[in-house]
Amino acid sequence: MFSLHLGQEDIGATPRDTTERQAFDLMAAKYGPGYNGPLLTATELSPPAKPSQEYEDKYNQAKANQADLERQQSQLEAEKRQLQQQLSRLLAQQASLQRQAAQLRAQRAALQRQLAPLQRQLRQLQAQKRQLHQRRVQLQRQAAALRVAVRANLRDQAALAARIGRDRVRIRVLNRAVARACGADPQSVACLRARRALAAAQSDLAAAQRALAAEKAQMRSLRRQAVALGRQAAQLARQAAALARQAARLARQAAPLLRQARALAAQAAALQRQANALAAQGAALRRQADQLRAEEASLQRQADALQKQADDLKKQQQQGEEEKKQTEQLKQELTDMLTKAGGDDRGTDPRLVKLQDALATPADVQLVSPPSINKGGDAATFTVIPKTRPADPKTADLVGEMRTSVVPSATGEGASPPMSAGSPPPTSIWPAGSPPSWPS
Repeated sequence: MFSLHLGQEDIGATPRDTTERQAFDLMAAKYGPGYNGPLLTATELSPPAKPSQEYEDKYNQAKANQADLERQQSQLEAEKRQLQQQLSRLLAQQASLQRQAAQLRAQRAALQRQLAPLQRQLRQLQAQKRQLHQRRVQLQRQAAALRVAVRANLRDQAALAARIGRDRVRIRVLNRAVARACGADPQSVACLRARRALAAAQSDLAAAQRALAAEKAQMRSLRRQAVALGRQAAQLARQAAALARQAARLARQAAPLLRQARALAAQAAALQRQANALAAQGAALRRQADQLRAEEASLQRQADALQKQADDLKKQQQQGEEEKKQTEQLKQELTDMLTKAGGDDRGTDPRLVKLQDALATPADVQLVSPPSINKGGDAATFTVIPKTRPADPKTADLVGEMRTSVVPSATGEGASPPMSAGSPPPTSIWPAGSPPSWPS
């Protein structure tokens, strides 16, 4: 006998044709030689193991974050749906306003095309009317200047009196309209329109009254002229026959011109009415266009406000995403902690975590299993898989290293004494399945 090696034998010493040896070699080939002899580490815990404060804090924080994220997500989704509905309504209104504006522009262009030739004809008729008026004045200046002036004055006074009566009726009607429109909302569009119409009617009434006063003053002047003309009547009587012959001759000459003047005046009045109607339509179109532009500006302001809300909502969503990432990271940390603890939150006890990390530090350790904790929580075991087979001297050295330095430094104990069946230390390590007489 040249040498003697003390330690633990393994099934690798049995014949290769046995099923035990074949299983041993297959385990070593597929998983590693250490799987044929895992080391069992047992420890006593006083007080019993419980989840670590770090785990509890992260768990509670994860639950709170999850609840807060769900609440924020629900609120953000509701706000997002509301903003989308408002934006859809605004877009529909804007499209409708744009269509109406296009129609108004087309109508306005058509009216302008119709108005242009009418204005040209009106200018031509007005020029002809001026020419005819001049000839008529020349023909009738001596015979009927005063009579025409008096009749015109009387007509003007009657027209102004009728106009004043209409304006007064209109003002009473508009006063009632202002009271109705402004009673509910003084700033409404209907109220502003009614007030503008009332102001225009009042201005027109004042102008008509001034014009009537002027016409009456003119009538007094004409009457004074008539008195003066009466004094001259005796002198003019001698000239009447001659003037009568001249007047007849002038009347015959003026008759066709008067007929033409009346026809032209009728045409001019008709054209003026058409022009006034077109101008009224144009003014109405301009008012509608102004109202549409105001509504478009209001819609734009609303759209800007909605965009700002959407930007704020996006920022909130980004903030929620960051919180979601933090929560997911926290969940992953909890998952890693629970995975390392074998699914038992008591495995996060700092004493067990420290011992588990220490058992994995030696170079010859392949892996360390999560702790297996008893029901009372005062005892736990770890399975340590070495990188070498049970009979390898490195395995015995690994057991010695763990007993003498690794475990004591992790548990705060001194070097472990040799194991005995009657008095195990608080933390012990031995090959699984072997008796506790394994040399330390």
